[in-house]
Amino acid sequence: MPQQPIAVHGLQASQLHSNINLLIDNLVNIKDTTGKFLLQLEDGRVIDTKGWNDWEWTHGIGLYGLWQYHALTGSDKALQTAVNWFREQLAIGTTKNINTMSPFLTLAYLYERTGEQSYLPWLDSWAEWAMYDLARTPFGGMQHVTYASDNTNELWDDTLMMTVMPLCKIGKLLKRPHYIEEAKRQFLLHIKYLFDPTTGLFFHGWKFDASAEGGFGHNFARARWARGNSWLTIVIPDFIELLDLAPNDALRIHLTDTLEAQCQALKRLQGENGMWRTILDKPESEGSYEEASATAGFAYGMLKAIRRRYVDRSYEAVALKAVRAVMGRIGSDGELRDVSFGTGMGADLQHYYDIPLTLANDRLYASMNKSTGAIDLLALDGQDLLGAQNYEEPTPGGATGSGNSGIGPYLDCYCTPEGAYTPGSIDPRYQLLFGNDSTGDRWGGIIMSETYPSTNQTLEQYWFLRESETGLHTFSHIAYYDETTPLLRNLQEFRTLFRPTTRLWTNLSTNAQQFAPLPYANPAAPANGVTINSTTVQDATWLLSNESDPYVVEESSFFTKYTFSDTWQDHKVHGLFADGTYSDDGSTFGAWLVMNTVDTYFGGPLHSDLTVDGIVYNYITSNHHGDNVPNITHGFDRTFGPQYYHFNTGPSSSTLEDLRQDALQYASPLWNADFYDAIAPHVPNYVPSHARGVWQGKVKLPNGATCPIAVLSQNGVDFQDNVLDPKAYQYWGEVDERTGYIKIPRVKPGTYRLTVYAKGIFGQYVQDGIVVRAGSCSQTHAHWTEESAGRELWRIGIPDKSSGEYRHGYERDPTHPLHPDEFRIYWGAYDFHEDFPQGVNFRVGESDVRKDMNYVHWSVYGGYASLRDDPYYGDGDVNNWTILFDVSKHALHWKTQATLTVQLSGAKTAAGNTDAFNVSQSYSDLPYTVVVNGYEQPAWIIPFNQSSSCAVRSAVICYNLAHKFVFDANLLQTGENRLVLSLPYNATDYESALLPIPVYVQYDALRLEVK
Repeated sequence: MPQQPIAVHGLQASQLHSNINLLIDNLVNIKDTTGKFLLQLEDGRVIDTKGWNDWEWTHGIGLYGLWQYHALTGSDKALQTAVNWFREQLAIGTTKNINTMSPFLTLAYLYERTGEQSYLPWLDSWAEWAMYDLARTPFGGMQHVTYASDNTNELWDDTLMMTVMPLCKIGKLLKRPHYIEEAKRQFLLHIKYLFDPTTGLFFHGWKFDASAEGGFGHNFARARWARGNSWLTIVIPDFIELLDLAPNDALRIHLTDTLEAQCQALKRLQGENGMWRTILDKPESEGSYEEASATAGFAYGMLKAIRRRYVDRSYEAVALKAVRAVMGRIGSDGELRDVSFGTGMGADLQHYYDIPLTLANDRLYASMNKSTGAIDLLALDGQDLLGAQNYEEPTPGGATGSGNSGIGPYLDCYCTPEGAYTPGSIDPRYQLLFGNDSTGDRWGGIIMSETYPSTNQTLEQYWFLRESETGLHTFSHIAYYDETTPLLRNLQEFRTLFRPTTRLWTNLSTNAQQFAPLPYANPAAPANGVTINSTTVQDATWLLSNESDPYVVEESSFFTKYTFSDTWQDHKVHGLFADGTYSDDGSTFGAWLVMNTVDTYFGGPLHSDLTVDGIVYNYITSNHHGDNVPNITHGFDRTFGPQYYHFNTGPSSSTLEDLRQDALQYASPLWNADFYDAIAPHVPNYVPSHARGVWQGKVKLPNGATCPIAVLSQNGVDFQDNVLDPKAYQYWGEVDERTGYIKIPRVKPGTYRLTVYAKGIFGQYVQDGIVVRAGSCSQTHAHWTEESAGRELWRIGIPDKSSGEYRHGYERDPTHPLHPDEFRIYWGAYDFHEDFPQGVNFRVGESDVRKDMNYVHWSVYGGYASLRDDPYYGDGDVNNWTILFDVSKHALHWKTQATLTVQLSGAKTAAGNTDAFNVSQSYSDLPYTVVVNGYEQPAWIIPFNQSSSCAVRSAVICYNLAHKFVFDANLLQTGENRLVLSLPYNATDYESALLPIPVYVQYDALRLEVK
């Protein structure tokens, strides 16, 4: 082997050799773990176009690269890899076509070098086929016949590389000059019909077609496709060299002039980073992405032509720039990034733009459908996780959402003037990213960006995959700038979804306590060919009639997405589990949304939302349970995330909890911080580690405080209302009950409100003006004294922000083996009148809140969207609840003021979950009154913008609110007292969706004090 220079033009020889050896290793070891690249033929054969052990154009080009490297360096590894391929594949053979002819170029060189006689019959028979039996177009062009299609009367760029070059080499080797002349003819013919003199580039193809305009033919989409052009850049200098055409040879002059024209065009069209785009003369904004294989081909052809003096050295800088770009895209695993796979002839340019983008490592493969903006192929260790794409007619506001399934994760929203929208279908722009984080781990990313035409909103979704992980890191971005329309609308829903159709998934999991089998005929995620035997009882809620369905047997006869909702306070992970029944090899699988960060959500720890119902949700914003959502106003620009979709697998013995625990380990904002810092330059608004601070607090807690939580949120407002500032972030964590210590890392610099609340304590601690600075630790010392309005006479319930302690709340269903919390089941399963035939009459000190006080205080029960067709109004025993209590004379001695504290875990006014005032509705602002021993107190007006849709959507924690009724203590009397909690009789609202119309409240806790 000749002495190699250390470096040429700044390119290190050692690095070049190292990268080429990596490429060789990857070439022979790469596997299609998804089945996406398997070519299914009509005769039953399956051609693996990606793996090394098959026979297609991909193998032919790989073999030629191996031969060229061996010829230049003497690499035995390259030579043996090629020889081994031929030994194995020639023993099998394949169908003759344009693409399968490509390996014979290398075989001819191997025969020339080794004299291996077994090669000769193959070279002879295949060359004879190409010369005489390969179908021809008019005027004798080689028709581009492939495995999949005859492509009648079509000429393609690829043919010169795949068939004409092998024919020419075999003709020279076997001394058959008619082969060589035929090869010359094919070059002239293909250039005649494929060269575009207006640009100096080549069209992808030509078809002789009498029906075309002019009656002769057409160039299909007139696509000046990069890889097709690169075949010409490669093949022209190789062809001239192979035939050793003299400088004054007319064909050589014609070929070099053509190559010169192409090189001029390529020089003009090269990107600043050295790359070319897949449609060479179209911008990235139209969907023409950068493509590495074509860039490599252009570099090869230019450098070869410069070295052989077919073109001058003015293109050397262009070629070397391309080499550096390609080198930078070779991963440590030997995979060349930014390569589009086999591309058939396109009728329009969109065909080329829509070639899927992929993120892949050794285990996880994700393919992006560029026409929809969604991942439509996702596989872990070869197991399809999504299933076939399916489309269901959308049900506005219902479970079918956008109507698309068999896709995800993808972005979806209710954020345009028209309402629901799935970004990615209106001229989306895509960007492929890659790099290394500080640990050396490689990563790749895809950005989908779209501008919504009527509003100029920016809608973007980001997906990232690390080399060592089996999950996708996601960010979602929305921006709106328009001074002429400063208020666009509210951001009613913003979410990402993993939405499979495959039968693989068998179980749902919200948290460690709430999980269940997935209904086979799942009404929330219908699949083709599955009959759903169910009755809709309310919005996205069904009564299942199949009594043998595992879900019905183990969980409930009612199925709804709301059953699996959860409160963000302690929520970490939710998703789908596959028990192996339907997997390819019996392995178990999991698909999880890991909430590793919460700072870019809204609503604080009390926000609750959907998690899973056959779809794995990441609900970024929504008002399902009535929480506030931000307004999209001029200047709104927010990036949500990161969140992490984790996919895992285990042996058949692995349980749902095993795989959930595996996902749970990633539910920390500290996890992968270095990686997020590495990609921060690509993610707008993301705050990297160096620009964050730490907050720690020492809180003296009231006696009896348990499960204390500290919240940092928007300064000056309740943390539940932190949507008012779209740039504000939120954080929370558990306060140590014993020491009062808490530490929250990775806090965005700013001024925050500190809120502390705890189970067992009325009210909460609030302190504004908490300043957190980048790169430092901010400390706060707080002394929380429980609020008091005097001596406590009694309390009902536990102040814990929830109505779960009351009847049908946290009580476990005794009738099903999984014993779900009763509040999670459809509310209509519990008939209020049957449970409380005389209404609620609660006697303090004797009654049991778990039996004698309902988890919902209705104004009227039943009717619309319930199992009870006729509403039950009662005679005041539904809307009025009675609290009976005894007070001693001593307790009232010298007392002048009484205070009744009513803390609600949710209240539904006639505003429903929209928080919008409707003048046509009498109870958008809901009057709630208290009557003390016959004396009615001034009403508490619960405002429309604090309304929740809570119990009817299977929740006991929604927007919390509280009020103190202060009255003359003389209204109390020694002995028995009667206190009536009252809602307006038969107070209802209008519901456009199939939801119950009564207004209602849900109690957290009540307390009566005197002083």
